[in-house]
Amino acid sequence: MRRCAQVLFLATLLLAGAGLARAQSPPVPFGQYFRVEWQVAAGRGGRPELDGYVYSDYGLAASNMRLLVETLDASGQSVASTVGYVDSLVPPFGRTYFTVRLPAPGASYRVTVTSFFLHNGVM
Repeated sequence: MRRCAQVLFLATLLLAGAGLARAQSPPVPFGQYFRVEWQVAAGRGGRPELDGYVYSDYGLAASNMRLLVETLDASGQSVASTVGYVDSLVPPFGRTYFTVRLPAPGASYRVTVTSFFLHNGVM
């Protein structure tokens, strides 16, 4: 009986500690990790595309990166969007090239890193 009480007490401590750790870890904006530089180019069939680089300002490699590319009108409103993928690993404090085909031409564009997977050095 005493052993059961000890196990229950330890389980309660572990669960309480896990909840506290989660609450104390605020999400970090992706802009703190990465920056994106790009230019518009004519792709196949004259369709516009963005060609550029994702730069890592963080000490870990990133993979499976997704980019939200929004086509903006002259007033800055989003009129179309597409998801682009960075096919290669983004090295720590390095850069990786990407290309995204655009659904429509626009006055300007906005590119946002929406998701990625960080590697802790063990690949």
